[in-house]
Amino acid sequence: MTMTNRRRRKAGEELPAALGESTGFLLSKAAQLVRERFENRLCARDLTAQQVGILSLVSSRTVATQREIGKALRIDRTTMVYLVDRLEEMRLLERQDNAADRRSYAVKITSAGTGALKKAMNDARRVENDVLRDFSERDLRTLRRILSRIAKLGAENGGER
Repeated sequence: MTMTNRRRRKAGEELPAALGESTGFLLSKAAQLVRERFENRLCARDLTAQQVGILSLVSSRTVATQREIGKALRIDRTTMVYLVDRLEEMRLLERQDNAADRRSYAVKITSAGTGALKKAMNDARRVENDVLRDFSERDLRTLRRILSRIAKLGAENGGER
């Protein structure tokens, strides 16, 4: 296919067979679609998907350090500092002295953070419902089961096999 023909390809046209048969490529494109739509909704809230992930993880733990959060969400240390700084500026998180380790801070969600997380999760459900509206409940259960197995592999192996 020439460059001109590639540019003319319309959204929804068939992919080349090699890509259409690549599970990794298809997973990546599906994730890209959902991520873009979710990020577009979050933009109005001045949040990113990574920040929502942090809020969600912190809200589910009694004590969480930046290092633990970064490891769990696979976010590097420098990016974590920036993201937590931003969430703290927005008054959605706060850092507190960590009684278990004086070299680190415990990160706690604020009441404003809990409210922002609830709204963001509603946005996520709306995006998911929109993207997956044509799937049957049986298809959705199968999709979630398979994706859970893939995610579990990543968690068990630190992303490497």
